[in-house]
Amino acid sequence: PEDFLGRLPDAVHMGMNMEGTLLSAGMRMFGGYTTLGVTAHTSMSMAVPKGFFEFAKRGFQKETYSFSGLEINTMNYAAISLGHSREMFDGFRVGVNLKYLMGLAYANATIDRLNVKMGDERWLVQSHAKVNAALISEARLTVDENGLVNGAEMGPFAPSASGFGVDLGIVYDMKNIVPGLTLSASVVDMGRINWKYMMQASTNDTELEFDGFDEVDPNDIEGSIQEELNQLGEDASKMIELYSDGVSSMSTKLNT
Repeated sequence: PEDFLGRLPDAVHMGMNMEGTLLSAGMRMFGGYTTLGVTAHTSMSMAVPKGFFEFAKRGFQKETYSFSGLEINTMNYAAISLGHSREMFDGFRVGVNLKYLMGLAYANATIDRLNVKMGDERWLVQSHAKVNAALISEARLTVDENGLVNGAEMGPFAPSASGFGVDLGIVYDMKNIVPGLTLSASVVDMGRINWKYMMQASTNDTELEFDGFDEVDPNDIEGSIQEELNQLGEDASKMIELYSDGVSSMSTKLNT
């Protein structure tokens, strides 16, 4: 276990990107080849703190664990692109693709503090989390009389998340030097999207303590335990109660 855990970074990152072509056209013009495209993109990523893997390996052999830094992120957007490539000289071709980006939806949830201490007589959990979310149009969180988030409402429809991106690429056919060998390089999805109405919410700094069932009525054991379980559930639910932090603008970069 020590060798495995020693090789792990503080957080293990995982991700997935999907792209769908809605429209694509191309033609020879301006001394090269010009393309026009409309695409839809979805990206998802997750950062899993090392503490989760440590707990899976060691279990209750260790008393204190930190799961801080758990993060889940998703971004969805559409792109309208105009590209052009041309041969600069024999065998050497350069291409550029300019993109207008329209944000469709974004969400990020981060648990920036989650510490667990498991003793023989007492368990202690400390937590704090925050959430950012945005849609294609203006949206705001709604709250109840206690300030807790209970939903979201959309404003008048008007695209409110946009940005620009660029792809660059080169291809060199080395037929005159090494027949059959072609070298290529590219940098794609350089760009950012600005979300004008980023809804923000967070939990309170919460501390949950459990030291066993110490108020059990011997005349009603089952009822007493159920009552304490209900109380434990109410205390645990406070760890995920979200309070609105308002709306602000935020810029997010594309996953390159």
